[in-house]
Amino acid sequence: MEKFPLNVVRRVMIVLFLDPSLPRYVTIQRKNAPTPDWFFLVHRPVSTTSTSKPFLLLSAFDFRLAKKLVADGKWCHKKFVENLKRDSSANEKVTIIPINTTEDSQLLRFVLRLNRLKITPSTWQKENLSLGENSPWMATFVSPLYSDNPLLDVESADASNSTTNDNNCCAACKKVSQSLKRCSRCRSTVYCCEECQRQHWAQHKMDCKKV
Repeated sequence: MEKFPLNVVRRVMIVLFLDPSLPRYVTIQRKNAPTPDWFFLVHRPVSTTSTSKPFLLLSAFDFRLAKKLVADGKWCHKKFVENLKRDSSANEKVTIIPINTTEDSQLLRFVLRLNRLKITPSTWQKENLSLGENSPWMATFVSPLYSDNPLLDVESADASNSTTNDNNCCAACKKVSQSLKRCSRCRSTVYCCEECQRQHWAQHKMDCKKV
């Protein structure tokens, strides 16, 4: 895959979506840059909208914006530390996803900020993060399927899909298991066996082919 900015952003999303072992804390950093561009708190499991489209909720901290806000006297690093302490535990691991250029970073910022306008922050985000116009924090999301849908209410999506959004629940028979297998194409839907996947294909194929 050529390293155009769009492909780099796609790779970031693929890593976030397809690696369930990824720690909750992720930083995005340009090669040879002294500090990260982004810090993500990844809110798993993958959720789905009312139209069965997968999305992954993120609490994102924009380090470059934070630097500007600090210079303008509108932010202090202490707030970032306080926000993290509300959610972190001792020895929490952080994964670094590298990107290459400033153009990569700018495109990723554009996507995250665009998605921010399409989402309603979760209750946890409202209560634990310093969200607002003069804050580097934002509630946003990533998804392999993008469309100009109405605003996404995270709480409503979680409530209406509480039985099917869990990565431990078979999409066909709803059996809860720790050894489910993902659809090899979209990697967002899980099944307990091949028979369930075959039975569910007629319902799943339209969304799967859009990925």
